[in-house]
Amino acid sequence: MSRAPVDAPDRLGAWLELARISNAPTVATNAMVGASAALIADPTLDDGASFAWRLLALAAAMMCMYSGGMMLNDRLDLEIDRLERPHRPIPSGRISPPAALNASIALLGAGAILACAVDRAALAWVLALAAAIVLYDALHRRAVLGIPLLALCRALAMAVPAAAISGRAAISGAADEPWQLLAWFAAPLFVYTVLVSVVARREVEARSPARWLGVLLVIPALAPIASLSSGLLPPLTEERAFGAAFLVGAMIAWVARAQLFATPLPSRIAARFLPRRVKPGGVRVPRAIMAWIGGICLVDATSLVLLGQPALALVALGLFFVVTVSHARIAGS
Repeated sequence: MSRAPVDAPDRLGAWLELARISNAPTVATNAMVGASAALIADPTLDDGASFAWRLLALAAAMMCMYSGGMMLNDRLDLEIDRLERPHRPIPSGRISPPAALNASIALLGAGAILACAVDRAALAWVLALAAAIVLYDALHRRAVLGIPLLALCRALAMAVPAAAISGRAAISGAADEPWQLLAWFAAPLFVYTVLVSVVARREVEARSPARWLGVLLVIPALAPIASLSSGLLPPLTEERAFGAAFLVGAMIAWVARAQLFATPLPSRIAARFLPRRVKPGGVRVPRAIMAWIGGICLVDATSLVLLGQPALALVALGLFFVVTVSHARIAGS
């Protein structure tokens, strides 16, 4: 049975959906946090334009690794998606399985090359990330293995840029402080990803009690603030404190709003917060998941303010809006 031809715009949209391009900016902000943590021990690593280009390359590398992993995930899930999510690009016939596999390998390879081009010290870390991605895609149906593997991929998306920026010093004792500091941001991201993943596993079950776990996301979202007690951060100025307070408020409001998509609340309560096009009291778990994923940019923006990088925090905030807007056109869950 021959497949109906797919025109160019539809094919491009299918590739963007397969790559989860709407979520990809969230790993770019992860890279910013990792690189910023590396600057704490040696501020001279920030040499202006050169650092900016290295950071851009690392953000692109992490986005390539993310999208390559998503393509491989959908290729390996083809038979299951034919039953549960037949609208996705591969089971719907818009993209062939071999093409998806080849693209995933190319993107994973491109991400690894970009990261190592910044500094070869990132090689071990980027190989660890690639291994975690492949293992997750192969084993993610087993919750005991899949969920922590996915969370590990997120944490490594911070570690790879930190290693690349630190260079060879990242392997020596001189770089102890950046890695200690990075843990204050990578660990909350790990927990945040675990909670979102638990809910996402039951996104096709509207009545799953797991959807209430979104309430707990506020805890890891706020956890980076604890890094202030590490003694490793630059002094918090009044301007940065105000910026962090603003972002924390926005983050709490965003996480709570997303929860309204996942839980059937009384109409008179929900109607005040949800868009008119969403029926009050209805359950839109995939919509909530996409909102929580986008919230990673807000978490990272707060972390960047704490790390003394307000300019990058503004970039992360901008990427949050990019993710939010793109989710309206390209599914991220």
